[in-house]
Amino acid sequence: MAGHLVKEIGTLLPPPAKVTGRDLARWRQERKERIAGRNPDWWARFGRVIEKYRKSIYAYKPNIFSLTRTAQGNFLVSSNREATNSKAVYWLLNSKGKVLAKIETKLWILGISPHFIFFGGLDKEELPFIKAWKRQGTEAEDLLSFQRK
Repeated sequence: MAGHLVKEIGTLLPPPAKVTGRDLARWRQERKERIAGRNPDWWARFGRVIEKYRKSIYAYKPNIFSLTRTAQGNFLVSSNREATNSKAVYWLLNSKGKVLAKIETKLWILGISPHFIFFGGLDKEELPFIKAWKRQGTEAEDLLSFQRK
């Protein structure tokens, strides 16, 4: 394997949150809706295993959903979402972990290229869309001005 291992970057991102009983209840309900809708016989036979989950195998919920490297060498980090209609937080970090920009949005996809900010989500009819917004300044300036649009 080529390259070398670098040390971790210290950031001011929020730490992961503890898994709560409410999180587990939501997880059980999502599984029930997904599985019972597709295969009610399977759920009738094996669903009680999922219903019995009362303790998470993980102590903490993941707080990062995605991490991408931008054209200017920064990192675009997105938070995990609590629910489908909740907002995600996006942080633009430099290579030392300093927060250059932070935005909150309901968009599901956000990416920065040398000339565009790409974004995607669901429209009013819940149909997916992907669009591009022309960049004009630095990544941090464009990300902050993009949020104001």
